[in-house]
Amino acid sequence: GVNGVGSPKKPKLRAGGLRSGSKKPKKKTTDSLNLEGPDDSFDPEDPNADPYEYATGGEKYNWQFPPVLCPCARRVGNMSVICECTSRATGEPAICCVAGPYWPFMVCCTFPTILTVSIVVGVTSLPHASHGVKVCYWLLTAFTLGGLLRVGLSDPGLFRRVRRKPDDEGRGVQDQYIWSQQGQSWRPPTALYSRDCNVIINHFDHTCPWTGTAIGSGNMPAFECFTKSLCVLAVFDICLVMYGAVISGGAGVYHP
Repeated sequence: GVNGVGSPKKPKLRAGGLRSGSKKPKKKTTDSLNLEGPDDSFDPEDPNADPYEYATGGEKYNWQFPPVLCPCARRVGNMSVICECTSRATGEPAICCVAGPYWPFMVCCTFPTILTVSIVVGVTSLPHASHGVKVCYWLLTAFTLGGLLRVGLSDPGLFRRVRRKPDDEGRGVQDQYIWSQQGQSWRPPTALYSRDCNVIINHFDHTCPWTGTAIGSGNMPAFECFTKSLCVLAVFDICLVMYGAVISGGAGVYHP
């Protein structure tokens, strides 16, 4: 060194080529936000593009599960379209019945569980109740199961692909359209890409495996109705079991 001052030490190399004290590069995460817009591979003027196509991701994100009920069911991302119709309001093609990516779980687990519990309670504890209570109980059970099917087979709000960015004039910053790299579409902030369903959904909230599908603007009212009726049915079951246990001397099982 010069004048007793040592020369500056070079930072030591760590495993992976990083020097001690240097910041690690942040991992690039996959995000549906891309404010710069689509890349060169996306053609907004594609003459063969379907004007009514939905904003789905690439086929590499599709799950290889069998189509539900009908072998010729059309795929929209990871959703299986069972029935299509024409919208009365707009006259455009619409989806009447569609099954989500977790439809086997709903069919093989959720539906049988609710039905089995109701049957067990109906056989063991319901005979002690009056005729009016029996009617209300089975109506509530049917309403809950119907609500489950309505949620699981309703269009959750599938978003159609927007190939050109709409004019943002008059829109606030939070209302401007954003490019979704996964869905290959311009979307409003309220529409989000669902990785499980591999499609953009309006007002996407979450994917519920118990109902087998995503929850969005299209089936949110039905989902809230189903969850509330299920809670009421659960309370009904508990009350009937407790009532049956008291009536039968604490055994909890009806003995004819």
